[in-house]
Amino acid sequence: MHDLGELRLERGARLVGKVTDPAGRPLAGARVRVAGDRRGGGGGAESDAQGAFALNLREGVYRVSAEAQGFVRTELEQVVVTEAQGGEVALALQRGGRLSGTVYQPDGAAQAGAQLFVYRGGERLGETRADEQGAYGLDGLAPGPVEVFVRSGDRGLSCRVPLQISAREQRQDFVLHEAARIEGRLTTPDGEPLAGLRVRAVELQGDVRRDAESDADGRFAVANLYPGVYRLEVLRRGQRPPSSRAAGPRSRAGRPRTYRAPRRPGQRSGRGPTGEPP
Repeated sequence: MHDLGELRLERGARLVGKVTDPAGRPLAGARVRVAGDRRGGGGGAESDAQGAFALNLREGVYRVSAEAQGFVRTELEQVVVTEAQGGEVALALQRGGRLSGTVYQPDGAAQAGAQLFVYRGGERLGETRADEQGAYGLDGLAPGPVEVFVRSGDRGLSCRVPLQISAREQRQDFVLHEAARIEGRLTTPDGEPLAGLRVRAVELQGDVRRDAESDADGRFAVANLYPGVYRLEVLRRGQRPPSSRAAGPRSRAGRPRTYRAPRRPGQRSGRGPTGEPP
């Protein structure tokens, strides 16, 4: 018989709450997520027919969020749960807008399997994939200005479109075009080419990252980019070489460079509700 040592049991702290719609009615089937501090841990639950949920947690401070189909995700921070008093929250979800339409290739054919990403201020609000007919649908979007990034499965075609999301369903088609690229050359301060270095283009308003490697002459081409403004990073074995520079627009030595990937005709906007570029 093995000695397992001393086992210490800790009392749990109970978090209860309710999820409702904009009219205050109980919202069943909402997904509730709880993330805690280092001591707290976390967990998940689903609201019942009365919109209620309960979780047994360790005492701590938590971030509680809830989401449901067709509603905007909501989150509460600094929710304190104690062994003595537990914790209680009320989560009211607002209805979100729905965006739907079709993604087209440059020749007007439907783009099957296109991927769509919706951002606001660098935060991804949602994503989806078009079906075999290029049709897509994405709901639960918070009303307000967004940017929609759309690309083909191989990233060779893309577009980037600013939109205003309303609290209702709206149709927006997208036309993809050949993706942008950034080309340049890496050299030492003496003009000698730098080969085999990794060049990373990082989009400043999203999480787009694309890599390329410099050839024997130091030349590189970062392809499959959305139109936008990018920061270029030069990496070797996970670190940026201190003495390298990129041929192109001037900047202070050692600082990341900013490049603007050009928009091709028609890339600023997709097809609007009438089928014409808005």
